[in-house]
Amino acid sequence: MKTQFTLQSADPSDVQIERFLRAQIENGELKVGDRLPNTGDLVREWRVGFNTVNKVMRRLVSEGLLSRNRKRGTYVNSVQKQVLIAVLVAPGLTDETAHFYRALLRAIRLRGRERRWLCRAYDGLNEFRAVSGFDHQAACQYLRGDLRHYAFKGFVDLHSGWVRVAETHENVPVARLGPTLAGAPYEVILDFHRFGKESLRFLAGKGLRKIAYIRFGDPDFDDTMDLEGIRDEGRLLELPEVEIHQNRYPLSRRETLERQAAEQTEKLLSVWRQRKEWPDALLVSDDIAARGVTGALLNSGGEEVRRLTVMVKTNEGIDHFYGMPVVRYDFSVQAVADALLDVLNARIQGETPPPLPVKIGGAIVAPPQ
Repeated sequence: MKTQFTLQSADPSDVQIERFLRAQIENGELKVGDRLPNTGDLVREWRVGFNTVNKVMRRLVSEGLLSRNRKRGTYVNSVQKQVLIAVLVAPGLTDETAHFYRALLRAIRLRGRERRWLCRAYDGLNEFRAVSGFDHQAACQYLRGDLRHYAFKGFVDLHSGWVRVAETHENVPVARLGPTLAGAPYEVILDFHRFGKESLRFLAGKGLRKIAYIRFGDPDFDDTMDLEGIRDEGRLLELPEVEIHQNRYPLSRRETLERQAAEQTEKLLSVWRQRKEWPDALLVSDDIAARGVTGALLNSGGEEVRRLTVMVKTNEGIDHFYGMPVVRYDFSVQAVADALLDVLNARIQGETPPPLPVKIGGAIVAPPQ
């Protein structure tokens, strides 16, 4: 049984040791039932602290690769007891605007834990859209290294656009949240067509007929299902044509979205004021953009502005401060996570997934009176 190991890279010592032990288990150097030396012996052999060794052991025990018993010691479990899932995330999770992705990752990890899955997140993959220098990106090399050392059983792709994962690991199941970059297939999508139809129906039911839609979309994988839903429902209800104001922004620059939305709204208010024609309601396609929209409305003042009803496409459980009442169209983050993992689980088990794509609808939440 091989446990001799020398620290070599700039990675933290616990990361190196964890990677080494995992590789030893997966390649059969450490076999099921093998007993590891006690902590004191490993501390002396690896020349690290007790806390480092214990941290590694806790991780591997939590993943099911090792079992620890105070009297009997630490033993190797079957690799098959633990399923590792790589969650590929488009923006950096520390970005201020990545509220949806942080909430979705939490939901995925929670549901994964119930299945005894360990879900590892790899974020900040926006830069992989550029082919030039792809293989030299630091984050790309980090992920590639883990794919070599860890036995990943599946991928959850959250708009990362990293299609090379599927090319490199052809037999590993993938569940993607759509729409996707370059028209790649996807398994789960937010039902924006339903959002368009139900939002228009709700506003019309309140007697609001003249509606303006302030819309934001990523030019790389924007779709038009919301517009189709709005037009379908508008014709059905015989409403005036919805005034659509399209704005495009790359996902990698969401930090400017609120400011861009405020500037766009200020221009629209000026136009409406000059024409003396005001919409009855504003529909906004993004919750962060809506902060800029409501900020511009509040700064503008005026009776016409105060009468406007604002409705926003949002995500359940993610609350932004708008400074004024807004109607929410909430998509369930938990429902998205459940659908992605259900599809992935079916593929891991070799079963037929539900009819694809799985469309996640939302619910209208009116502000309290």
